[in-house]
Amino acid sequence: MIGIRTFAAALDGRIPVRCDWEDLIGRANRTMTTASLGSRLARRPDVPEDALAFLAAVVEANTERNRRLMLLLEEVLGALADTGPPPILIKGAALLVELGAPAARGRILGDIDLMLPESAMPGARSCLGRLGFRIHYESGLDGAPLVLYRSSDVGMLDLHCRTKGSNPRFDYPMLSAHCRRVEIGRQRALQPSPAAQAAVLVSHDQLQELDYWRGLVDMRHLVDLAGLARSGEGIDWQELDGFFTARQARRALRTQLLTLRSLFAVPVPQEYCSGLWPRIQHRRQLLQADWPGLRWPLTLAALALQMPRGIREDPSPAPHGWARDSLPALLHRAHHLTRRAVRSPGPGKYC
Repeated sequence: MIGIRTFAAALDGRIPVRCDWEDLIGRANRTMTTASLGSRLARRPDVPEDALAFLAAVVEANTERNRRLMLLLEEVLGALADTGPPPILIKGAALLVELGAPAARGRILGDIDLMLPESAMPGARSCLGRLGFRIHYESGLDGAPLVLYRSSDVGMLDLHCRTKGSNPRFDYPMLSAHCRRVEIGRQRALQPSPAAQAAVLVSHDQLQELDYWRGLVDMRHLVDLAGLARSGEGIDWQELDGFFTARQARRALRTQLLTLRSLFAVPVPQEYCSGLWPRIQHRRQLLQADWPGLRWPLTLAALALQMPRGIREDPSPAPHGWARDSLPALLHRAHHLTRRAVRSPGPGKYC
């Protein structure tokens, strides 16, 4: 069985001497990194022909899908041009623009994510409704996106006015200060700096999805972070660190950066991946990757030692009349977070 270090090395183009290709491709499928693997190993003479053919087919299909997603993005940007300030590209859409053709071949996008000012959301919804977009999901929770779709498109459209969580908490005014203008075809958008893009990804995985407490590694986003670090501009590590001001959030960031340095040999400066808790959490990740049965007990231990702070997504608020810091309210919140933490890992996670 291929371990997490061997798998990361393969995603980075370093094939092990004795490679179980069925296991390797299976893990790539489960972590949504098959196209990334295929783009790194294209035309390599040390890859079996049947594996090369399969990976090439995935890369070709993904390249075409991303081409259509970029056309959809251009159409949406054109429609929103008169509804307010230029949208901010976030997550996968920003990566495709930042990394260019290699990302277009290797990055699997589930949807297009854009951030708008909160005041522009009603106009954007109305404008896109006239183009045939329908609401797929709207939870009403603070920070949850408005998810739109058309049956003719290859992906959905997620409109955000802010991210979930409180530290860091990205909204349009805050994130736009770290952006530059870019052209998508004939349209314009705002593109976050590599450090801001990395901050959004780390916050999403480590804090919003509780990976810091669950000991999970999102391989797809680690590949993204490695790509951003190796891009022309690179990641400004000081800028990235500045987004995470709370102690718990900074521990989560440094755990992710230590994992990035360990698995993908990205030269992250020592000061941005140091600390006792990041080292403990990183060793836990590696142990848990080889022994997945440890995930539940280690997750419960992590929650007991470091109850998450600033996690604001709670579809089942405490009953009316309970003080926020009362024992019943705290127990209710702990129960809710525990249920979230022990759920099955989502797409992209190595497990």
